Amino acid sequence: MQNIYYFLFIRHRLGKLQDDLDSAQKHKAQLEFAVDLYGEKTHWTIIAENLQKIYDNLLDDVLVSSGIIGYLDPLTSSLHYEAIHNAVIIQNSNR
Repeated sequence: MQNIYYFLFIRHRLGKLQDDLDSAQKHKAQLEFAVDLYGEKTHWTIIAENLQKIYDNLLDDVLVSSGIIGYLDPLTSSLHYEAIHNAVIIQNSNR
């Protein structure tokens, strides 16, 4: 008779452990999802900061570009192209 009670106790305990395991797996999945969301937030924050830097420099870039074009206006188109091409190379090397 004791064996039956022991078997029932073990069976009940095994069921409880299985429920606990299922619950822990659900919590783990929720935590992994939250970590993924935090990674997305970090990713988009970095992109937003980079875009803000570009936006902050936009007016300066437009002013410099218009100055270059205004200064090069009397020159021929081949000199325009060469000067602008060199300016772009210098600008990209400074970033």
